Amino acid sequence: MKQVYLKWGGLALAAVMLISITALISFKVAHKSFENEFFLSTSNKISFDDEKVDAAYIAKFKEIKRRIGSDFYLTYTENDLVEGAIKGMVDGLNDPYTKYYSATEMKDRNDHLQGEYIGTGIEVSAQNEEYILIGSIKDNSPADYAGLKAGDMIVAIDTRVIASFKSEEIWALFAENGRKLVLSIVRGEESLDTELTVSNIVEQSVFSEMLDSRIGYVRISMFDAKVSRDFTTEVDALLVKGMQAMIIDLRNNSGGLASEMTRVADSILPDGKTIYYEMDKNQVKSQIKYSDAKALNIPIVILVNGSTASAAEIFASALRDNQMATLIGTKTFGKAVSQVTIPFEDGTGLVLTISQFFTSSDYNIQGVGLAPDVVVEPLEIYKNTKVQYIPRESDVQLTEALQLFSATAE
Repeated sequence: MKQVYLKWGGLALAAVMLISITALISFKVAHKSFENEFFLSTSNKISFDDEKVDAAYIAKFKEIKRRIGSDFYLTYTENDLVEGAIKGMVDGLNDPYTKYYSATEMKDRNDHLQGEYIGTGIEVSAQNEEYILIGSIKDNSPADYAGLKAGDMIVAIDTRVIASFKSEEIWALFAENGRKLVLSIVRGEESLDTELTVSNIVEQSVFSEMLDSRIGYVRISMFDAKVSRDFTTEVDALLVKGMQAMIIDLRNNSGGLASEMTRVADSILPDGKTIYYEMDKNQVKSQIKYSDAKALNIPIVILVNGSTASAAEIFASALRDNQMATLIGTKTFGKAVSQVTIPFEDGTGLVLTISQFFTSSDYNIQGVGLAPDVVVEPLEIYKNTKVQYIPRESDVQLTEALQLFSATAE
């Protein structure tokens, strides 16, 4: 009897141990799942890698969230906090070209790249609680007609100071077709109020003309979605008129779509010529772009300045590297990084920098810019004037290009 008791007692002990181990494992799995370490596809929890994030930061994050929940006096939702955290996370990268866009901002950005949008023609270069800094003004836009200039600071809209607006409110105002706005502007020591009307803007990004019987002029203000088509149309028309040399004006061209820039470069460069390539975070070379069979075999001068940036810089470098163009003007801006656009179902989006551009001569323009072959500073009186408004006789950079062609022809 004693042996039987011991046998059953051992089995009972083993069963208890098995149940305990099973419970412990279940607890660990549940805990890991809660911390989002297992079953990532079904968990909505967010975890931090404790090997990469200091415990003090995690504790501070939790405490701030707790204090908001216990003490903040206005109504908010948890979604508001998550949206703000997303913006903060992206801002924490300290990359001026990586940005999280609201649904309104994302639509506006996409519309601009397509070349047709509702707006004022104001391109913003910086914004804080005190002012909105205008980076550039689109041609033939409400802001252009109102006389606004790059460098102007908007300090109030309809008498409301900028600090009283949420960013989304400002974007909504600037996207409301037919809305009249009174902008309070600070320009140097001067203060003024300007009225304009939000309108549908169809951008023209390619402008051309014959400067004389043999020299054609083409200005590209931005590489938007229509540029390669319009560039080909304008150049073909100039060739019919007898163009034997061409000036391409990229002054104040802030870039745009690399795909469109590549198509324009393809139409000029001979077959097999490299336009640019990209290098990702792992130093892997990719996206090497070569020219196609179509080529334009005439002398070319490209005009550049400090506002020539991104795709415009790559374009200018590609033609110069392949001995197809001479650069005249001042050093370019120095942006040579590539972004990918990631849209979300709610209309918001992330524009994320993923690689660097390199020229066909293995040069990285980022933060450095392109030095022109011939340095020509604009006249002081016209340093802040849009290119198309500088009188031809006073446009010393354009004059230098014409003189270069004249010397070559002799």
